[in-house]
Amino acid sequence: MKLLTRCRNKFLMKQALISKNVQCARGVLFKNSEKIDFKRLEGLCFPLIIKPIDAHSSRGVFRVNNIEELLQFEIQTRSYSSDGSILIEEFIDGKEYSVESLTYKGKTSIIQITEKIITPYPYTVEIGHIQPANLREEEKYEIEKVVIRAIKALGIDNSASHTELKLTRQGAFIIEVGARPGGDFIS
Repeated sequence: MKLLTRCRNKFLMKQALISKNVQCARGVLFKNSEKIDFKRLEGLCFPLIIKPIDAHSSRGVFRVNNIEELLQFEIQTRSYSSDGSILIEEFIDGKEYSVESLTYKGKTSIIQITEKIITPYPYTVEIGHIQPANLREEEKYEIEKVVIRAIKALGIDNSASHTELKLTRQGAFIIEVGARPGGDFIS
């Protein structure tokens, strides 16, 4: 599968990460013609995240606390997806970070870890950054380790990358990875 497809389609990205045992949120894909089937969400507990399959900049991404909120945001979320497909995934609770990296000939160098400040839920829009993130050495190591594994799992090479993740008590969980530099003047 092409790298560009894997790095733009959040479900294909999730499958690639899971196949290489990289921690990420569990999620369910609902294609444009599919209604949300709550039986398929069994095992996922509220709060959940609903997001377009391929949008960017947090457009159409919402944290929902119940079925009513999920259905309330479904149409708006689908409108940001190129084909109306959406991903519903478990909410990972923890501080959110972004990581800027360069990978050249299979070797990844971490350039910067940034703590993200986001709007209050249900929205998830970045409103500020703390650079460099104030992390203990073991937290920094955990983040770097999972980012390098995610980049390798996706097949990113000879490229910059921008990884978003959350740091939890259970370790670092990848949210998504872009084979591109970060936006928001983060570079």
